[in-house]
Amino acid sequence: MSATASTANANLRSIIHDLEIAAPPAAVWKALTDVKELIQWLSLDARVKPGVGGSIWVSWGGNHMEESEIEVWEPNSHLRTRETSPFGAFIQPPDFVNMPPRYLDYTLTPGEGTTALHLEYSGFGTGPEWDLVFQQIDAPFEFHLSTLKFYLENHTGKERSVSWARTVFRSSQEEAWRRLAGPQGFLQEGSVDGLKKGDRYSIGAANGDRFSGVVLSNHPGQQFGGTAENLNNSVIRFATTGCSGITSASAWLGSYGPKHPDAHLFEHRWTNLLDTIMKDPPAGQ
Repeated sequence: MSATASTANANLRSIIHDLEIAAPPAAVWKALTDVKELIQWLSLDARVKPGVGGSIWVSWGGNHMEESEIEVWEPNSHLRTRETSPFGAFIQPPDFVNMPPRYLDYTLTPGEGTTALHLEYSGFGTGPEWDLVFQQIDAPFEFHLSTLKFYLENHTGKERSVSWARTVFRSSQEEAWRRLAGPQGFLQEGSVDGLKKGDRYSIGAANGDRFSGVVLSNHPGQQFGGTAENLNNSVIRFATTGCSGITSASAWLGSYGPKHPDAHLFEHRWTNLLDTIMKDPPAGQ
């Protein structure tokens, strides 16, 4: 679940997600705070200095990174960090430098063989210029947290390998998504319209790739993510991110354990397809 939440400051809002994970709190805590575990569901690289006053740094390469200082460290129960280098720094509005800090607050509550994980990511502005930032950070967080749940329930202890194809498109995010999520992109066959997290899906892409499994996240116009049961129960994500008339389009495959033979060529196939469908500007530009 994701939502906007009120805070002590009426001019701020929060991203909120709640998950029930079929794993004990110790396993969830380790996934949130251990370097080797963070790269199995969240980032491509990570560094952690544990304890209050320490830090957590995660990176997807280049300027795609986030770093925060640890303010609360209660193992298996509560983790709170204050951002020092924010996630999505390159898409922040001009008034970002005058905003109070953002916080990531994770609360873990034990159940019968499960853990209820509550995340509040607070400190986002409320003006129109913040709407795009809010949406473009909320959607990836939903996907990554869904991947956390999927990892702990299906692939605990297995090493993840990521294939990631990306290209830059000089136009609107709407146009980029129209191409990526159309018959020339990942939806030559099938549809994801109206699907919610947990629904079944089956699609075929223009390059011949096929994916079927369970929806992890579906944000029309921005992101689709799901399990790929036909690729050794991997995880896929197709997404666009737009800022100042420049949009990136991407295809992501996260595989656990031995790679499926098709996974080895995923990045090459999707780099070629993205470059092809995004190379020409829309008519009139």
